[in-house]
Amino acid sequence: MWLRWMFRFADGVVVSTKNIAERLKLLNKNIEVVPNALDERLFEQSRNIHKLNNNNHLVFGYMGTLTHIEDLISIVGPLRRVLAQYKKFITFEIVGIGDNNIIENAFHGLPIRIKQVPPQMVLYDKFTNWMQQNIHWDFGIAPLIDSEFTRSKSDIKFLDYAVQGIPGIFSAVPAYNDTIKHMENGLLAATSVEWEYCLRLFVTDRDLRLRLGQRAHTEVWQHRMLANSVQNWIIALRSIYDKTTESHGDL
Repeated sequence: MWLRWMFRFADGVVVSTKNIAERLKLLNKNIEVVPNALDERLFEQSRNIHKLNNNNHLVFGYMGTLTHIEDLISIVGPLRRVLAQYKKFITFEIVGIGDNNIIENAFHGLPIRIKQVPPQMVLYDKFTNWMQQNIHWDFGIAPLIDSEFTRSKSDIKFLDYAVQGIPGIFSAVPAYNDTIKHMENGLLAATSVEWEYCLRLFVTDRDLRLRLGQRAHTEVWQHRMLANSVQNWIIALRSIYDKTTESHGDL
């Protein structure tokens, strides 16, 4: 209730996605959208892409909290089929929700590896360091069930992966549709068939992985870090100020 009160009586509101802005417009007409950006000071280790391993063993992965278990389970069929076919030379790493029995049962007998984040590393500034030291994937995945709630989510998984030069496969949902250009800076999958196709494509096409990872990395470092997106905040705040003074007179 207090959040609704704050939105209603604020001079302006800044949000991270168009869908959030749309949902809040009944509470406040003066809304600006500024996409999420990463603090480059936390990712200096990833300013240059680390060379991928040259052996024949491929590692891909997923990061997510327990609240995202249904998202991962939604593509368990394609994942199981691909893992079973290529089990001799691929490993699927799961970070964050791997201690759940549902996950362990879903991938029983398949080449998965569960990575636990140490308790002392869960705060964001610590986690980013742990992530850069421990996540060295050939590609990452970001399944997301389409729902009224998830339509307001941002493209944060793209940022998490791309900042390290990790190419990704993303659900074709509002959170990613505007950011991901299919076959340019990532892959989009809308159905189980498309997920299986994209998984196989990344497993078998190293050049594609490298190309998309490089493009995604360049995009994030050039446009989605705080240092180069601060202008977006200046524009948004000036817009809020201008609209406020127009409606209420000079402050």
